[in-house]
Amino acid sequence: MRFKKEKYITILMFIISRCSDNYNVGKTVLSNILYFIDFNYFEIYGESLTNEIYIKSYLGAVPSHFDEVVRELVYYGKIYKRREPYFYHYINKYYLTSIQNIDLEYKEQIIINDVIDNLRDFSAVEIVDYVMEDFPFKMAGFDESIDYSYVFYRSI
Repeated sequence: MRFKKEKYITILMFIISRCSDNYNVGKTVLSNILYFIDFNYFEIYGESLTNEIYIKSYLGAVPSHFDEVVRELVYYGKIYKRREPYFYHYINKYYLTSIQNIDLEYKEQIIINDVIDNLRDFSAVEIVDYVMEDFPFKMAGFDESIDYSYVFYRSI
């Protein structure tokens, strides 16, 4: 599976555009939203949107290309990153630098919007607890990649 960087960037920027006004959406929440978008899409259509490799961690599902893509988007002035206070600690928040034309297919938008609508109000702790109950996440060992095919064993 070849990583689909352009699709990943498009989805990440779409999520940021929808969630930057949520005070709780930092790196951990964004990462786990990306995980659910990819895995839910795979469950329905049999393919990943981005072919991202997600690693099982105590922070939930960690996308392996997240930091690299964010650095590139910051470098080219597409987004900016800020550390902001969130209760008793700081989180990394991401913002678009300008309004972007985000091109997604209708079936992609349905999955993406559904995941965002369901998860964008979760705190980092809540979303990590939630992802830890997802069957593909449970099946992976810590610091191992999460197998997409395990979505077909999710309970109905």
